[in-house]
Amino acid sequence: MFKFVWSFIILWSVLTGVILAEDERVEKNTEDLIISQHAPELVQNTLQESIRIKRNELKQMKIRKQEIQLHLKDSYLAEQDVFKQTKELSEDIETLQQQIVQTTEKQEHTNRVLVRQAKEVEHLQQQLRKHETHAQQRIHSIYKILKRKETQSLSHLHPNFSFKNTRLTELILHHEIGMLRDFYEKHQSLQDLLGPYQQRKSTQEKLYQETIKIKQLLEQKQQEHQRLLVNIQQDRQIYYRYLEELQQSMETASNELQYLENQKALALAFKDAPGLLPLKGRLKSPVKARIIQPFRAKKKKVDKILYHGITLETPKESVVRAIAPGKVVFADELPGYLQLLIVDHGKENFSVYGKLSRSMVSVGEFVEANTPVGMTSQEPVTAKFRAYFEIRYKGKSVDPLRWLKPGTYQLNRGKRG
Repeated sequence: MFKFVWSFIILWSVLTGVILAEDERVEKNTEDLIISQHAPELVQNTLQESIRIKRNELKQMKIRKQEIQLHLKDSYLAEQDVFKQTKELSEDIETLQQQIVQTTEKQEHTNRVLVRQAKEVEHLQQQLRKHETHAQQRIHSIYKILKRKETQSLSHLHPNFSFKNTRLTELILHHEIGMLRDFYEKHQSLQDLLGPYQQRKSTQEKLYQETIKIKQLLEQKQQEHQRLLVNIQQDRQIYYRYLEELQQSMETASNELQYLENQKALALAFKDAPGLLPLKGRLKSPVKARIIQPFRAKKKKVDKILYHGITLETPKESVVRAIAPGKVVFADELPGYLQLLIVDHGKENFSVYGKLSRSMVSVGEFVEANTPVGMTSQEPVTAKFRAYFEIRYKGKSVDPLRWLKPGTYQLNRGKRG
């Protein structure tokens, strides 16, 4: 089989005036072709190993995804816990703020009382000093009278009193002493009141300072919770991005796995490929286009290139598709053909796609019918888009129109094929 394919490529290259042996890229493609033709089991084993590796990668990604989802769940729980603690701290700070306001009001009230009482004490002290001075003067005068045991007028002590005897003098003395005692007792009672108020003021000040300190500690702890909350949210965003990237990688790996499994199924089917003969007359045109150069049994060179197929033209860039299941055995640039693809359909049947602007498959890849394999290229003169198509049956070029389904292409004269 391989000898036939290789002979076909060499013969086709000689006929078209292209020496493929001098092209390193063709040599590489032929090496791949040798491997795929001589060792079909190797292709199967390679695909199976690739599928195993890809499944393992996908399994590891799923495990990692579960781990990230657990991290995200823990992150949400931690965030809720921090939110709860922060809320409790805010409530405690609010309570302390109210206590500070109440303590401040009590301090202000205590200060007002202390100021008022201090003024009363000061006023009483002034009265006491004044009365004390007058009382001392009167007592001293009375003491002199008692000492001389004389009875005389005391009008100089008080204008409304005149004392005739010692008994009256003693009453006056007792009265003065009693007034002094009352002043001293009142002064002492005010002093006694000032003491508790001073102590209360000191206690309130201490409580105020302790409350402020506790509030500052709580505010500091609240800030730490806020920073922790920000860190949790930032970490979660990182996990979200990583999860998104992982999800994309999983989708890519899943698509690659599906592709490999599809390639494996196609490779198995290719081993018993019936060729194109059972599909003769039912094959769809590789692109919906107008045939501007039909097949000629007698070959004629065009621009020094000997063509063996047909040239199709489309009004715009279009997708070129494989006409039947097969395996890509050649994919490279060739002079006169731009990008050229050869698909092996089994039983020494091949389809050739040329003048492509780009190839969408690679050597060794299995394709299904209608699989996109390339794009039509634009002619620089006409600005139209064209593609070259050829069918080889048993090593010989055949008229593609005898193999394609009528209605899937348009002849140059405007009639449907």
